[in-house]
This record gives sequence, C-alpha cells and structure tokens, in this order.
Amino acid sequence: MTLQTHALQTLEQVRAFMAGAGPVSFTLTDRDLAHAWMGDTLKRFGYARASRADRGLLRR
Repeated sequence: MTLQTHALQTLEQVRAFMAGAGPVSFTLTDRDLAHAWMGDTLKRFGYARASRADRGLLRR
C-alpha cells in the first residue's frame, strides 16, 4: 500500500481527509524513506509557521 498525499494541498483538505478517514495503520519498511516523506509533508504545509492547532493536525 502506498499513501499518496500530494493531492492534499491545503490544511482544510487535510482536515477533511482526517475527518473522513477511520483509524489508519502504517508499517515502516524503510525508516529513512518514512522520515523523508514526513519532512517533505511538514515543509509543504509550512509546519514551522503553522499555528499550534495546525501543527497538531499535521502530527496526527
């Protein structure tokens, strides 16, 4: 299974995805790739400049 998140461009889209998604479980097959994916995702949504609530959303 591959999670494609590039279609999610705004925090509102992330909120809608999280509201509609049931519990999701991931299995790491490559720790370095997982870290790179998370870093890219956080950068794309401006994690460093995000409000506390938005940072919490992105960490979920």
